[in-house]
Amino acid sequence: MNSRERVLAAMNLEKLDRVPTDIWATEEVWDKLRQHFGADADLYSALHIDGIANLVPKYIGPPFEHMKELPEWPPALAKATGPVNWRRQVLFIKDEDPAGADYLVLRDTTSRGQPTMW
Repeated sequence: MNSRERVLAAMNLEKLDRVPTDIWATEEVWDKLRQHFGADADLYSALHIDGIANLVPKYIGPPFEHMKELPEWPPALAKATGPVNWRRQVLFIKDEDPAGADYLVLRDTTSRGQPTMW
């Protein structure tokens, strides 16, 4: 089963050979992977990544004329001069009602206590 077949089978709730995978990584992580596997390596094949595309419907609403230029958000922080330590806090909130909504909240902060900007 190739990546396309695997992703389509998962979307159609069909039997899979394995769970489809994707990767979101910073440029630093990609650099480390290229160092490990070699600059010319096909990282998606080496890591068995299917590369799930972002599937969203096409926007068909009114034009965004009032949003011609968006302000920079969040405001840029000072560039780090060295390694930056960051901390991730994970909070899982489960509704008392089994049919209720559950939430997973992630909060990242840097070594300076500033929230991270994604």
